Amino acid sequence: MIGQLALALALVLMQCIAGGYLWQVARRGQAPLLESLGVGLAMGTALAALSGVLLWNWLPVWGWTVPIALAIALAIALKAVRGNVYGNHTNQLAADPEAHAARSRRVDRQSAIALVIALALGGFALLANLRSYPLSWTGMQSNYHPDMLFFEGLSTSLAHFGPFDSIFMVGSEMRYHWLTYAWSGQLSQSIDAQSFLVLTRVLPLTSLVGAVVLSIAWTRRITAYRWAPTIAAVLIVSGGYVGATYGTILNFDSPSQQLATVWLLGLSLALWQLVRGSQESRLALMAPIIVLLGAAATLGKVSTGIAALGAWGFVAVIASIRRERWAVRAWIGLLSAAVGCGVVYLAFIAGPAEGGGLGLGSLLNKASSVQGLNPTDASWGIMLGTGFLLLAMAARWLGLSWLIASPITRWQPLTTYGVGLVLVSVATVLLVSGGLNDTWFALAASAPLSVISSVGIAHALERTVPQMRWLPPWPVAAAVLAGMLVSAVVSWIWTLAPGHDPFLRWAGPLTGFIGAAAIAYLIASIWRAQADGHFWRFTVVLALVTMTVMAGGARLLGVASSSFGVQAEGGLNASEFVPILPFLQARDLTVVTQWSQAQREAGQWLGDHSDAHALVVTNVNYSPLVPALSGRQTLISGIQYQAPYGRAAMLPEVLAREGYSVDFINSPVAPTFARMCQFGVTWAWLDPRRTPTRDWEPFASVTYSAPDVILLKLDPSAC
Repeated sequence: MIGQLALALALVLMQCIAGGYLWQVARRGQAPLLESLGVGLAMGTALAALSGVLLWNWLPVWGWTVPIALAIALAIALKAVRGNVYGNHTNQLAADPEAHAARSRRVDRQSAIALVIALALGGFALLANLRSYPLSWTGMQSNYHPDMLFFEGLSTSLAHFGPFDSIFMVGSEMRYHWLTYAWSGQLSQSIDAQSFLVLTRVLPLTSLVGAVVLSIAWTRRITAYRWAPTIAAVLIVSGGYVGATYGTILNFDSPSQQLATVWLLGLSLALWQLVRGSQESRLALMAPIIVLLGAAATLGKVSTGIAALGAWGFVAVIASIRRERWAVRAWIGLLSAAVGCGVVYLAFIAGPAEGGGLGLGSLLNKASSVQGLNPTDASWGIMLGTGFLLLAMAARWLGLSWLIASPITRWQPLTTYGVGLVLVSVATVLLVSGGLNDTWFALAASAPLSVISSVGIAHALERTVPQMRWLPPWPVAAAVLAGMLVSAVVSWIWTLAPGHDPFLRWAGPLTGFIGAAAIAYLIASIWRAQADGHFWRFTVVLALVTMTVMAGGARLLGVASSSFGVQAEGGLNASEFVPILPFLQARDLTVVTQWSQAQREAGQWLGDHSDAHALVVTNVNYSPLVPALSGRQTLISGIQYQAPYGRAAMLPEVLAREGYSVDFINSPVAPTFARMCQFGVTWAWLDPRRTPTRDWEPFASVTYSAPDVILLKLDPSAC
């Protein structure tokens, strides 16, 4: 396992170097080291995944390496023609030592400290998470998130069968934001990795490093304030919502959210770089990069692409209204991002049988209801609870308010982009409902907003506490400590509900904001002499620091509470929730949440003893268990995912194939076996607890047997 992990990381490094080189060419060789590494990782992984998918028919295993080869060829050509691997450029920064230092090839002290702190926090979270995702075990496995079976099967599907043939249903497709899983599957296939290795080890580590490096590099480009890069990285790695949960940006249970965050940060930095002028970047290359990262962000997670597109649209509109000199470039960036987002959406995502589980304008299934933030189940209580949820989210964004308030920064593209991200976030939380799905847009927006907010905090502290160096003065240190203490109070409130009367979770966000304001006023009063005649401004800055500290540690919220559902003893309240029903009334409606060591071994055995394109029939039809553990395509399985994410026209066929599968396994006679012959089925995976049949001769013979799994080899000569 260690060898496979090291090899996988080496391949990721190759992708990063290729992407970083292309970014340097676009930036005229002026990008600093961390920026080159961060954007390089975003571009390299996106190029690899898209190339592997598009070239699947011609280079089914190594198609993802084509961008690396092209980057090498370009470097050789530029060196031969122009004598410079980046092409001709002028270093207009040479006369500005401070600007030159910020763009140098070394990692400065501010960035190094931020890297150490953020990677330590992220590494601790990653190691703690690995306990839930062991690669081998004895007995039953019940720690994995149930969706991880689907993610592993989908990764294998995209690497082995391409984007238009589903591993869960041969001859069908999956209309889903799957680019993260294409990248994972391609890497796994290239090194012949064991199941779940890339998905639960390589991908989280890649996402962590990419998000941290990008946030630090971008922040360092904007401000020289010492602690700003650390604030940005910590808000992304360990930040969350103050008084609500599920605000973790790098969510280890959602691989798509992890890698899409890297692509969104890369896209945001590229858009910001584009409007800075032709002296710092080549327009002819920046536009294709934005197309690429827009496509990757959208195909990585639709909500991520929508957040970026909507926010940058706001930037372009404001720039045109104000007739900014960079307005044309803003529109070029918007058009480029729209092309990338639109093409992949229409080609690969649009048209599933179920439209994403989102409702518009309904108060049912709101995220505030799931979180337990509604003071009452009446309509006004749900609306108020939604307001509390927005309050909980806003703590991570508050630094933006200082940029808006300052006339110097108010209309800069960074500020208007932040405002656009907030508008998209608030609008979706207010208008959309779907359990927690309505918060995905705000969660995606929180990654670039963490950078923007940290810049705002930096400006606020520079303006208010100009003498601040590495060690903060006493008022700021007191505000940091206050943030930690109020966070503990908010976490305590969270653990009181549900299960206690009255529900108090809704008081968490209020406690956070009111507590921060009150303590900031107290601290400012104690150190009034340092306010320099601007007492209220001093108070506001201390409150911003307190709330930012609370948001930075909010990932720990709810750790002490094992409960997540918010229903009272009487069950779900009809005024807040609608009944959760299966999307398709299949025969098998069993959601598999655990699997045995024997099933894992059976999957490995089947993978070792069957052709890579062997077709399997199973009576475990609702769950994606069989493709995930064996890597083999099924006649039908994973109905809980294939039905909603497949085409609506295929729904009758889903039910028909489930019938064919169960009929043959339960009654192996000539007519039922003829269906297997018709589709070319060569293997069967069955759960003996679901069928009374124990003899499938002369059509199939048992090759592997355990109490909860039997493998059959079908005999084509019996057809």
